[in-house]
Amino acid sequence: MRRLISAALLLPLLYLLVEYTGVLPFSALVVAVAAAGLREFYSLSAGAGSSCWGKAGILLGAVVTASFALTWTLAPVMVLTWAVLILAVVHLLSPQRYDRVIDKLGGTFWGILYVGWLSGFLIALRRLPEGHHFLYFLFMVIMIGDTFAYCVGSSLGRRPLASQISPKKTVEGAVAGFGGSLAAAYGASVWFLPVMGGGRWLAAGSLLAVSGQLGDLVESMLKRSAGVKDSGGMIPGHGGILDRLDSLLFAAPLLYFYARYLLGTI
Repeated sequence: MRRLISAALLLPLLYLLVEYTGVLPFSALVVAVAAAGLREFYSLSAGAGSSCWGKAGILLGAVVTASFALTWTLAPVMVLTWAVLILAVVHLLSPQRYDRVIDKLGGTFWGILYVGWLSGFLIALRRLPEGHHFLYFLFMVIMIGDTFAYCVGSSLGRRPLASQISPKKTVEGAVAGFGGSLAAAYGASVWFLPVMGGGRWLAAGSLLAVSGQLGDLVESMLKRSAGVKDSGGMIPGHGGILDRLDSLLFAAPLLYFYARYLLGTI
């Protein structure tokens, strides 16, 4: 029940934040959320026995996310490149430079890519023409699909989807989530995003439904390796920031590329 209440409160809040704030305030919010997600990621990494550079990863990851707000298209690529170089130099100058080098550098950079880089596409979506509508589309498809999956899976689910990764996820829940995402995509195309008409909503909804569920499974895999149920406890009924961000991390970049290069939104 707390999960449903939290979802019911989050959707209107997200609407207000996207509708009544400009690109920069929204970008600042995304950077703050990404930093919190990075903190949870490095906490999970520590629980799994990894020796990441947590503080450096949070700082560099947040800068990478923020770079998506810049008008220069190549800014995120440039900042990400500098992040690689800075991490390498920091480790080179460390007294423990020979201690678990691949583990530290690889784990730290994976956090920057997984949370910092992918979160930036929320900002990239907002900067598109009709960007706020694409964000509504994304949030509706992912959150309604997740709610359908949870409700059907917890009440009617019988066949496990990926028992070794997430024992509670079921095939029935995944199918219901996919259907809920498609229904949300169609409703959004009729309600406020006519550019998704003509069957485009079906392609976009399917893409987001599948990528969102994959993102959820990837985060479940990380939690499994750390031996925890939730990435944190910030959101009642939902766990931590990463538990809410996981599906969006995989879905947002795909929607951005779909909108920009397949729909021709410049």
